[in-house]
Amino acid sequence: GIDEAGALDADDWYIDADGDGFGVIGTPISACAQPAGYADNAADCNDDPANGGADINPNASELCNSIDDDCDGTADDGAVDATIWYVDADGDGYGNLAAGSLSCTQLGGTVQDSTDCNDTEVSVHPFASEVCDAVDNDCNGVIDEGDVLGTTALCAASSCQAIVDGHTVAPGDGTYWVDPTGSGAFEVYCDMTTVSGGWTLAYIMCQDGGGDARSGGLSHVTPITPTSQSPVSSIGYANAVGLSPSTIRFTSDFIAGTGYLFTWANITSGLNSAQILLDGTMSNSNSQCQVLGAALSGSTGTGCNLQVQHNNSGSETHDIPTMGCSCVVWQGDGMKWGQIDSLGNYNGASHLGSGGWDHSPQTSDGCLLVYVR
Repeated sequence: GIDEAGALDADDWYIDADGDGFGVIGTPISACAQPAGYADNAADCNDDPANGGADINPNASELCNSIDDDCDGTADDGAVDATIWYVDADGDGYGNLAAGSLSCTQLGGTVQDSTDCNDTEVSVHPFASEVCDAVDNDCNGVIDEGDVLGTTALCAASSCQAIVDGHTVAPGDGTYWVDPTGSGAFEVYCDMTTVSGGWTLAYIMCQDGGGDARSGGLSHVTPITPTSQSPVSSIGYANAVGLSPSTIRFTSDFIAGTGYLFTWANITSGLNSAQILLDGTMSNSNSQCQVLGAALSGSTGTGCNLQVQHNNSGSETHDIPTMGCSCVVWQGDGMKWGQIDSLGNYNGASHLGSGGWDHSPQTSDGCLLVYVR
């Protein structure tokens, strides 16, 4: 006959009952051509069509089902639907992205989450509260941000405005820590409520019922607060510049409303009234005047072109400006903000309008205040 079963070059064929192309170990048959229901190998580990055999063979994908789907001798190893489990060394419920393993069942000491940024500290994870400790407690990539900003020297902000911008809950008026120049943190008073807040108190002159407000000299001791009785204090011009302000506000305890707002560029151009004020660089009778123009929208009171006169007369050790609609501001139009020498060389705070002199500020307790933002 032709190509008999006993041909010397016939192949062995193994029964493939489930038709998946893989046979099982058993007694093969010898034939020159592949018989129906047979395969050229004996690599199948489940050839029972009634028991899922068609889906179980060396070419099958391993699944999480406790079955050796790919016939490699191990069930569920390298399963395509396995879960990545991440080591949670600190037990906070959040795992380490760099230490993950595939498994169909949860491994001891692992979790499905991979968002921990420090798996050695139980207090550090994405839902931790940020605290002031130079650590990214909440794993958002930012250190000491949010409502801790400005609360201590370690968490110093760049300005009061930065504190407003960084806090999730609106901060209140009070003292906060800032480090505007990167040379060291110090405390400042922040007005967080006037005109959207974020104002840093840069200068204060207080009087206590009368007397020369400049008798104690110009102090740069911080913090200065709106209730300070230190006669004249400032944070210094360099620190003010470090705050990167865009606006300056002149106000006092004797003005109702916001006070007088000007751009920082305006106040620092030319004569630079801001530097003279904050550093006390003009003394004696070196009187000069700077025209500021109309105050910005939202300011209190007058719409005239305001001018600042630095120093008046005498031998004062440093200047306290006077603001009005002309120079000399205490003549004719009245003073809008500042100190006055005209009443017996008395250096007290006043806000005297065009309606005439009101001397009550001269004998009252209160302060002149300058804020920047």
